[in-house]
Amino acid sequence: MKLLDEVDLNYDSKVNVLAAYKSFDSSLHPLMPISANVDIIQFLFGLKPCVRTRIQDFQQDILPVKRWCHQNNFYWYIDLEGFVYISMSQKLIQQTVQADHSSEKHEESLGKLLGYPECCCKKVAEIGEENIDLFEANLCKEEFSPSYKITNPKNYKYGKAFISHVPCSNSCFNSLLLALRLSALLSHYSYYQPFRVWLDEI
Repeated sequence: MKLLDEVDLNYDSKVNVLAAYKSFDSSLHPLMPISANVDIIQFLFGLKPCVRTRIQDFQQDILPVKRWCHQNNFYWYIDLEGFVYISMSQKLIQQTVQADHSSEKHEESLGKLLGYPECCCKKVAEIGEENIDLFEANLCKEEFSPSYKITNPKNYKYGKAFISHVPCSNSCFNSLLLALRLSALLSHYSYYQPFRVWLDEI
């Protein structure tokens, strides 16, 4: 498939993906929503520039987050509501936190900072932040063609989706490209059991 030609299967990064994911899975995953699995793996593979997720206990969970980020040379920030921001760029974290906390309309700018396709960011801005969950629920009920099935976000909350955002439609090409990139990278590392299980979702 031509789209997969664009995927760098010899992904080269300062991050040891398997080591970082294993330590996340054992130490941080229990502290975060299951959906964080998708955000973190996209981030580790370089498909997402910044992660925004949540920890359960603000007081107790800061230390494991700090330790994991320090081990992998990531920048991090936790706000008073327990939202965690992780990136390889301190400036990007600052911009993301500022956008997220802005009292002005910020769906589009925040989405772009988190690495979501521009068309999907515009769609979320159009429907409004308060209507995202309803839009996503209705979208998940729609029929996705075999080619676009991988972009259905219905399994995001179970930590097994291939995108970490709500696509603008059931035929969003930009979301498909992201999903295929992640699928190809996971396939490349399919000798690792947690990744192999993930691929059963396709």
